Amino acid sequence: MKNKGNIYDIVTEMILEQIDNGVAPWIKPWNFHTPKNLKSNKEYRGINNTILSMCAGDSGIFATYKQVQEEGGQVEKGAKSIPVVFHMFDDKEDGTRKYKGARYYRVFRVENTTMDMSKIFDAEDFQPLPEDQRNQKIEEDLGEMVKGLELKLTFDENSAFYQPGKHRLNMPKFKNFKVIDGYYATFFHELVHSTSKDLNRDMKGHFGSKDYSFEELVAELGSAYLCNIYEVSNETLAQSASYIKGWSSKFKEDKKMIFKASSLAQLAVDHLISKVSAPVPF
Repeated sequence: MKNKGNIYDIVTEMILEQIDNGVAPWIKPWNFHTPKNLKSNKEYRGINNTILSMCAGDSGIFATYKQVQEEGGQVEKGAKSIPVVFHMFDDKEDGTRKYKGARYYRVFRVENTTMDMSKIFDAEDFQPLPEDQRNQKIEEDLGEMVKGLELKLTFDENSAFYQPGKHRLNMPKFKNFKVIDGYYATFFHELVHSTSKDLNRDMKGHFGSKDYSFEELVAELGSAYLCNIYEVSNETLAQSASYIKGWSSKFKEDKKMIFKASSLAQLAVDHLISKVSAPVPF
């Protein structure tokens, strides 16, 4: 298949889209496997690791269309491919190498194929979070919050993000999380983001900008408030505090930033709680 477009533009746009959706690949309280190739079993490195980490399924294993066919499988209809970059060099007789540029090929998550996963994925390497650990009260309240916000909730990708344009919240599957508190803290964070539509908060800031930092602070404070209300462990709150601290340089530019954010976070939490019919455990 002939490659179309500039690989640098393709990769850059892909990463920016993920980040603008609120994806922070370096913060993942759920089970995550380093991306590997099905046939070689080698880990992807550099930019490929970053790209595939944002798209990885339960196994973290990827394969080309040809590799899937060689294993007797087929790619499921509608499955999206992901570009993998490779660099080309011309080896000279004097031992030097001349860089010839970059090209790419495409791979698929093995979860999006008809291959027998039991032969690919070592079940002992992944311990799913048991369904019976779900907190029934929080689950019921989350359902009412999502319904009250008229929010589209999906579990299609192994990433947590809120997509303003589609008013869509995506969460990794419950079983993929390492601990139950990590699941709820992450869900709360994205729910606070989703209140931006009703409460008219600006979600147009790009990663690293003051506006982006501010909205992240609102979401983390709101998540911390909800964790406290629903008695989610202090360890999760400590992780939130550590994350918030990472934006300290932005706060120093505006001394009132954290106070403004805390006020908006409280409004967001009140808005979410207002969607719940049964008493909330304050």
